[in-house]
Amino acid sequence: AMEEKFAVVEEQFRTLEMFSYPMDDATLELAGNKGSSGVRKRWMELVAEANEVDYDLGKVKMKFRKETTMQVEKLLEDTHTLLTEFREKGPDSADIQMGDVPLDEGLSRMAEFKGKLEDMTKVKDEQTNAQLLFGLDLTPYPDMAVVENSLKSLNLIYAAYEDYTKSTQEWSGTLFFKDLNVDKLNDGMDELTEKLKKLPKASKEFGVYKKVDEQFVKFRSTIPLLTQLKSDALRDRHWSKLMELTGKSFNLDHNTFTLGKLFEMDLGSYTDQVNDICNAASKELAIEAGILKIKDTWTSLALELFPYSKGEVSRGHILKGTDDITTSIDENMTALQAMSGSKFVVPFLDEVKTWEKKLSTIGECCDIWLVTQRKWQYLEGIFVGSDDIRLQLPDAAKEFDKIDKTWMKIMADTAKNTNAHDACLAEGRVGVLTEMSGNLDKCQKSLTDYLETKRNAFPRFF
Repeated sequence: AMEEKFAVVEEQFRTLEMFSYPMDDATLELAGNKGSSGVRKRWMELVAEANEVDYDLGKVKMKFRKETTMQVEKLLEDTHTLLTEFREKGPDSADIQMGDVPLDEGLSRMAEFKGKLEDMTKVKDEQTNAQLLFGLDLTPYPDMAVVENSLKSLNLIYAAYEDYTKSTQEWSGTLFFKDLNVDKLNDGMDELTEKLKKLPKASKEFGVYKKVDEQFVKFRSTIPLLTQLKSDALRDRHWSKLMELTGKSFNLDHNTFTLGKLFEMDLGSYTDQVNDICNAASKELAIEAGILKIKDTWTSLALELFPYSKGEVSRGHILKGTDDITTSIDENMTALQAMSGSKFVVPFLDEVKTWEKKLSTIGECCDIWLVTQRKWQYLEGIFVGSDDIRLQLPDAAKEFDKIDKTWMKIMADTAKNTNAHDACLAEGRVGVLTEMSGNLDKCQKSLTDYLETKRNAFPRFF
């Protein structure tokens, strides 16, 4: 091809020479003495020089080919090692799939292997250029391709997980008792889950995909628990159980307690136990409310009194009746027995037992009070204002006067505070009334014996 070009140029110079066309010295020099033989001569000299240089470089080229081949072989070994490490300690290795290593560690491994792949790719590009330069066949790197393709698929999975961690970090600052918005959490998880489900099939074939999906499901399962934990039914004792269960402790100040504290408890790992605690709190709240209702009842329930007099002389007050008291006692005792039969009564067991004892005492007090009142009213009509009987039964009259004084004081105190709980549970009240009842029986017996003596002495008057 080059010879043909020389022939054309030489012909052009001959034509110019034939017509004596003026040419400058440089052109004449190229033309030589005979046409353009000068150009041909220079070209031949250049070719000869090039052949000489090529011959000299032959040994150097052989050396570089050998070095390139060795470097390519080393790179192949490195890519195989990379793939082995990727499978054993990569972002989708067995320890992550089994949960022995957290997903956050997987994120770190992603960054690590991306860096290794990037460095190795640079080396591969250099070796490929060297092979092209020295006329060597290009070498494929299948192990590197496996790692590269795997990282592309895994990157989509871990991107979804990063979105999840960013969302949970944002939610962590929410004040639990004041600003919790369950709908926001549900909507956020719906969006994250939808993105995860839309990942390519290739990504879903990796074990870590299942792990991330499980994490999403686990977090979603905690959202209903958050609603339960915000219930007014939970008391400090229930939070203490949660802390003991999860091994976490914190201050329940409503102004500082955030969702992040609950996230740290990993509630999703204790779903059943948390449900049990919340259910117990709800049942216990019902018992607590029942006890409060009983307390409220006896805070307002009063003994009904009305004035009592003998002729024109006031004799204080007497009980009108205790039907309302008895009804309330029966209803409350039934409720307390039901509470005692519940397995959730433990935190209130002492209080329930206390109220059972109180109500039993109030019922006993009302019974003995009415009995004593009837006896007192009967004997009061005989010993008060009847000098004959008092003269005939001085000891009984003296005893009745003592009883009467005590009775009047009890009724005066009760008139000042008619609350049934306070009156019936006043210190020593049941004992005093019981003793009065017994002493009134003695007075009654003295009176009966006296009347029997009179009956025997004057049978025709009886």
